[in-house]
Amino acid sequence: MVAALSAVSADPTQPDLLTTLSTDGPFTVFAPTDEAFSDLGLTPENVGSALPIDALTDVLLYHAAAGRKGAIRLLFERDIEMLNGDETEFRFRFFPFGFFINDSKVIDANNFANNGVVHVIDQVLLPPEDSGSAVSAVPEPSTALLLGSVSLLMLRRFRPRC
Repeated sequence: MVAALSAVSADPTQPDLLTTLSTDGPFTVFAPTDEAFSDLGLTPENVGSALPIDALTDVLLYHAAAGRKGAIRLLFERDIEMLNGDETEFRFRFFPFGFFINDSKVIDANNFANNGVVHVIDQVLLPPEDSGSAVSAVPEPSTALLLGSVSLLMLRRFRPRC
């Protein structure tokens, strides 16, 4: 998955996401599981070529927000502006039980790193179709992406709380 982040960062017309996410931040990242990517047919070998570079960038940015936002803070904010400018909804549901961002369940919340927090989710988030996103023109099976690499960048900087 790091290959997709590298592909975006190597394109001079796109933001350098690797450098940005390696800074002090802070950032909140919603990282899909490997299974979420494989459910959409994405592998480390094809994720960098599965979407046009601008769509890939948009999806990546739709998985991150500015600031260190734990699950309880997200519940109070409810609507979260992601780094691509689109909003998501963070809610607590009783059925099925748990925290959700849009329709993706948070399966591991509050993984704090020194430059933010990672929440592991069970689905890849896609920007809304009416947002003018480049992703809306891509068939759904190829729109899953790569936030595993973003979470790896942050978790490498993980420091357990004492």
